[in-house]
Amino acid sequence: MNRITLALLCFIAVSFIHSPVFAQNEEEATEASGGIIQRYGRNAANGISSVTADPNSSNLLRNYSSVTDELLQSPPDADWVTWRRTYNNQGFSNLDQINRENVVDLELAWNQVVTVGNNMPTPLVHDGIMFLYSAGDVVLALDATNGDMLWRYSHDGEAGTSHKFGIALHENKVLVPTSNFHMVALNARSGEVIWDHAIEMEDYDGYQLRSAPTVAGGQVIQGMAASFVPGGGFIVAIDLETGTETWRFNTIPRPGEPGGNTWNNMPLEERQGGSVWNTGAYDPELDLVYYGVSPTYNTAPLLYPLNIDGVTNEALYTNATLAIRPASGELVWYYQHVVNDQHDLDWIFERSIVELDVNGETRKVVVTAGKPALFDAVDAETGQYLFSVDTGFQNLFAAINPETGEKIPNPNIFPDAEEIRTVCPYWQGGRNWHASSINNETGYFVRTYVRSVYGYLARWQRHPSYKWFKS
Repeated sequence: MNRITLALLCFIAVSFIHSPVFAQNEEEATEASGGIIQRYGRNAANGISSVTADPNSSNLLRNYSSVTDELLQSPPDADWVTWRRTYNNQGFSNLDQINRENVVDLELAWNQVVTVGNNMPTPLVHDGIMFLYSAGDVVLALDATNGDMLWRYSHDGEAGTSHKFGIALHENKVLVPTSNFHMVALNARSGEVIWDHAIEMEDYDGYQLRSAPTVAGGQVIQGMAASFVPGGGFIVAIDLETGTETWRFNTIPRPGEPGGNTWNNMPLEERQGGSVWNTGAYDPELDLVYYGVSPTYNTAPLLYPLNIDGVTNEALYTNATLAIRPASGELVWYYQHVVNDQHDLDWIFERSIVELDVNGETRKVVVTAGKPALFDAVDAETGQYLFSVDTGFQNLFAAINPETGEKIPNPNIFPDAEEIRTVCPYWQGGRNWHASSINNETGYFVRTYVRSVYGYLARWQRHPSYKWFKS
């Protein structure tokens, strides 16, 4: 039997004998061939130089075709062109060469040592070229058949490297979010910089660019993580052609804005969280991008309602799904999965778009789950709540309102001074970063779960004005 080969990206913690810089120097000694025409100055942060290529020196580079909007909607089977392969974030490949019978025969075909550090990217593949983002803000273009480097971009910035899920492709561009809050457009055939946009903020402390961008409506759209930053996170859109900012949406409403009254009258500087950690899904037919928003970690001021007319402690838009018009940044609808989250439940993960039979009617649905491994389905066009699926990994909620999806807290997990209360899951969740996959042919929804519990013993006093259940 012919053994099936597997291309493996080696995320290696290199020892002091074989330092990252030394590894790159060894590679540079053999770079002269293969059409590489220029080496820029080294990135001061990681000691690695950018290397551009002559697009006519390689058949792969010369024959690289534009990643059109149509291709992003329905890529060839051999391509993986977005974080979850397709706009709908289904994370499914139609390739069937590897199956349950021959998977045991996989063997290493090639490896490519990448920069040491926080590495968790999804490689993108188009027309036989693999684009890989690694620690230190280094992008590699590789021949996917043998791992040979075609070009390398090393972003020069002083910010410490952050975990990133990846990059995006569109037309002839590779779109790169960097640790120092730039969005960079590279020429996919040469690695040269087309434009470099610095995302402006009053203070950069505490922010992170973590997710891969979403390309939609002529924009490259990027979420910003801001767990403990006053004012919270945001979503920003940058024009694909000009590299200038088009719009910005704050995930924590400002006082006086719609939703600004849901923070218990807290001043803006005390409103934190609302991070956008994950890549948005896009539905071209509805022309909507869908993002999830993290909880706040400054929960104590939200614990008890103030009982003031027009003021709530729901903390929008935390733990919500946002449906946004990509060209304008208009919020079309939102659905908040959990209000006033006191347990770090994180309904932040990927939104997947699927068509489902709901009460005898085919509906386009946005499906997602938070850390409790509890799935919600809402209508993709309107945000109407449709149904939930409780996988049985949680005891945080005693019931779910079948009309609204409101989660009713379980009173048996309230802190008690005399008895240890067991809570499932603990803060890492029954689900976490591992993304789901959907096979439309079988109807299977696949993802990993973890059974996790913790117990606590605490003194808890009920505030006379506080109610767990809404009236």
